[in-house]
Amino acid sequence: MRSAMQPTGVEAVPAAPLPEVGLNQDVAEVRREVSAAPAKPPVPSPQASSVPQSPEDWCAAGDALRADGKLDEAIDAYREAARLRPESASIRQHLGIALSLRRRFADAVEAFSAVVQLRPDDPDAHNNLGAALRAGGKPAEAVEACWRAIELRHDFGAAHYNLGRALLAQKRIDEAIATLTRAIQLQPQQAEAHRYLGDALRDAERLSDAVASYRAALVLRPADAGMHCRLGHVLNDSGRHEEAVEAYRRAVELKPRFAEVHYNLAGALLVLGRVDEAIEAYQMTAQLKPNLASVHHHLGDALAMKRRLGEAIGAYSEAVRLKGDSARTFNNLGAALRDAGRFDEAAAACRRAIELDSNYASAHYNLANALRGLGQLPEAIAAYEFALGLDPSFAQAHNNHGSALWASGDLDGAIAAYRRALEFNPQMVEAHRNLEAAMRAKSGAVPTLDDEWEVYEPDLIPDGPDADAQPEMSDANANADPT
Repeated sequence: MRSAMQPTGVEAVPAAPLPEVGLNQDVAEVRREVSAAPAKPPVPSPQASSVPQSPEDWCAAGDALRADGKLDEAIDAYREAARLRPESASIRQHLGIALSLRRRFADAVEAFSAVVQLRPDDPDAHNNLGAALRAGGKPAEAVEACWRAIELRHDFGAAHYNLGRALLAQKRIDEAIATLTRAIQLQPQQAEAHRYLGDALRDAERLSDAVASYRAALVLRPADAGMHCRLGHVLNDSGRHEEAVEAYRRAVELKPRFAEVHYNLAGALLVLGRVDEAIEAYQMTAQLKPNLASVHHHLGDALAMKRRLGEAIGAYSEAVRLKGDSARTFNNLGAALRDAGRFDEAAAACRRAIELDSNYASAHYNLANALRGLGQLPEAIAAYEFALGLDPSFAQAHNNHGSALWASGDLDGAIAAYRRALEFNPQMVEAHRNLEAAMRAKSGAVPTLDDEWEVYEPDLIPDGPDADAQPEMSDANANADPT
């Protein structure tokens, strides 16, 4: 399929799904339910002049440290409280929550397991254990713990939320949708529940419903850049690219150095044919993530579309420097070099692409184009034929193969090649012109040829790490005496 935005004579490969990267958050947050019990005034920390002596004092000091964001010191304080009073479930619950906030989920599981042993009928204990198990990569065990919490308290919104996330981690999508929907019924102001329901609906390809869920989350948390980015993703999936651009731009306004959003904004702009804006977004991404090869590759693609070949070659060269094993990048570098008339370098780049992937039809095709530029017709014809052996439906290769055959004196072979090109792409203007010219030449007229040239191919950026939202902890006894 040809793109109107490709350089003249350049064939675009079918568009791949818009790549995505993970969403980063500035602060990892554990949401928790707190009882209505009045909070005790903060107790001086263990570093103050008055060192706590009793388990109650150590636990209160841990609470104060946790509130100040001093999690490691809070954990130490809770551990000292637990050492002094090992039979206290409440102290271990405080410890488990602090460990979860610190993302030390294996240790949190140990702490919450101790709470469950001490309070087997406490739904908060089972919910917190389930949340830590899921966050620690054990979704099957998390499902069991969360179900137990729900059995003990049927209207437990946090447990439904954590269960839904555990089911989603297991790809039990329909169950996750039902459970997260119930969590929202119980806690309609829980933005994260709307977010993960949106994720589940997107996985189920219920894209309109996913859009509605993300929008509901944004009503509750309008300044969440990551949520705007997620909304942009699903709008892109839905083909609503203009709206996706709006969502990504809002995310950038909220978090200007959010590299992943600039990257996805560029992709959406490219789909809309707004190439100059896409180049700016890719350039910003490259400034923020200079060591990510795929960003430079995509920047090269956009620059090549605007025939800014010197800059495109520079972008592809940087991508190759950062990641020297991408056949696609070497192929596209070769295509840009050929367009710039640097035939020797183009041939070398295409040969390197073939070394990395010997079955890469586009690289053989672009090598053939470079060899034609060097005047090596027999070698070019052989490379076209190799490409067509790998991909017999490669219309551009049939067209250019025909032109090479004609240049070598085989007019009948050229006519047959042009006809083959039109079998696979009846709308290919170049092949129609060339076939008409060849037929005139056969009758004695002077021909002119119209070739298809390079094939640029997109590269996909791998998904980045998703700084996941933390599990929802139920901290019902956070202000209770450590008994």
